[in-house]
Amino acid sequence: MRSRLCCAGCGEYIYFSDEVRLDLFYTTFHTECYTGQFPLKDEGTYYDIIYKYEFMYEFRPLFPFKRRGELPTNQFIYIDRLARTENN
Repeated sequence: MRSRLCCAGCGEYIYFSDEVRLDLFYTTFHTECYTGQFPLKDEGTYYDIIYKYEFMYEFRPLFPFKRRGELPTNQFIYIDRLARTENN
């Protein structure tokens, strides 16, 4: 089972298509939850951030997406859909 990351502001799970911000200490927030207490290190979609920083490898999907525009809201939905297409 892969690890899931929660927002430091609201405590909700962060999904691949969510816009996130990383502060100076690499704390991950949803864009709307970021308070501005520390300077920003980076911002973008969660999918882009986990591939940009090597230390976030454990949050990457088990199977990379085939097309860049295909960002599911939940990694488990994507794995289920992939399994169904391989069986047919």
